[in-house]
Amino acid sequence: MMDCAKVSVHLCSNGRGLEDTERRKEAYGNLVDNLHREKGGGSRGMPAVHSYVGVDCEGNDGQSGGGCLMVQVSTGNTAVVEAMTEGDWMSEECMDIMETTEITKVFCDAKGDVGAIDYYMSRDRGGARIKQGSVMDIQKMCPLGKRLGLAAVVGGACGFKVSKQSFKKNRWWMLKSARQMVEASGFVKYAAADAWGTWAAYWMQDKMGGKWEGGGTGYEEWLSSLREDIHNKGGAGGSFEIYDNYRRGGAALTS
Repeated sequence: MMDCAKVSVHLCSNGRGLEDTERRKEAYGNLVDNLHREKGGGSRGMPAVHSYVGVDCEGNDGQSGGGCLMVQVSTGNTAVVEAMTEGDWMSEECMDIMETTEITKVFCDAKGDVGAIDYYMSRDRGGARIKQGSVMDIQKMCPLGKRLGLAAVVGGACGFKVSKQSFKKNRWWMLKSARQMVEASGFVKYAAADAWGTWAAYWMQDKMGGKWEGGGTGYEEWLSSLREDIHNKGGAGGSFEIYDNYRRGGAALTS
């Protein structure tokens, strides 16, 4: 098993009470701080220079005009998982990130997830939507001529076959509420890993100057570079290995 990047995962709810709000503000504050460290900026507030995050949604009904049950946002070493446990709305902190054009939102198959996020923003922010110029879809970037899942897209970016935990085998399709998702063993880690993997695939392309096939850089070198890059930016205290089985062929990306 390879020793992969450590990622701090912050689980929070969309609750509007004082405790939930403070916990969520701290979680998103840590994520924005990470964006500043990645770009050499200051602290808190929106980044002064362009940055990107990986985004994914669970329990997504965005393609039919509804919202989602969970939204995950990740940088290189910080992921926030917001569970809609308290009602059908998205927090102001999350919508701030989705609305700004200073942060690119990277998705894998963006349509449904963007639809779910726009559902909340258009309803609660006077018709606001994610600006098209601040959205990237790594599935569309992958030049393999067909719709691919995240594992295949990440594999295309690094040049080796990878796989991830099976949604079907874990029977996670049975989860019908945000609270069930939070309580299901391993699910929060799985969800955070999807956002981080989306970020990582885009990061690879950015680092390689847009060369999808890896530009001759081997998988181990890529992973080593990723670890070094994160380490040089201060690491992530109190973290765990989110993709602790992220390796060649057949192995699950999350444990």
